[in-house]
Amino acid sequence: MQYAPFAQLPPPPGLVGTRSDPIVLPAGPNDLKASSEEETQKIFKLARDVVADHEKWLSTMSDEEASRKERQDLLRVVAQSSGTVDKKATLHFQMPGGSQATEKLDVEATTAFELNSKAYELLSNKREQWKITVSGPTAGTASSVFIEVNEAMYGQSLASLGMAPGCSYTVKVVQ
Repeated sequence: MQYAPFAQLPPPPGLVGTRSDPIVLPAGPNDLKASSEEETQKIFKLARDVVADHEKWLSTMSDEEASRKERQDLLRVVAQSSGTVDKKATLHFQMPGGSQATEKLDVEATTAFELNSKAYELLSNKREQWKITVSGPTAGTASSVFIEVNEAMYGQSLASLGMAPGCSYTVKVVQ
């Protein structure tokens, strides 16, 4: 048999139903002693052991699948009963010249670049340089934040800059 050397390899560790001793199959049909019932019984016992291990493995996989489905169903129930979680913070923009604007932005999805773009939209004089500082929260229970937004922060989310959902912050734009 061309696969006989592979049958003598030990099974991988940690699999359900495997034994630590290597499975040894006869190297070829000539090695079988037809008259020896003992050799035949060994082969059948090995086959029964393999089938029993496989059935144990199938049972374990079935139990794990049932548990996984139960957990997913529970998660769906919790998600439906809890409603949606607000991930937005209220930002009060104080613009040069005294104008103000209020925006609600998702702190996890909005980046510092998008905050800068929003400030640019609100600027009346877009030709002059501007600087943005964020402070707060003015409402909410998050830890205090005071940052000056710069280009190095553009890829970061508002949450990574310290802003928390459900809180209000002052965004001061100075030219």
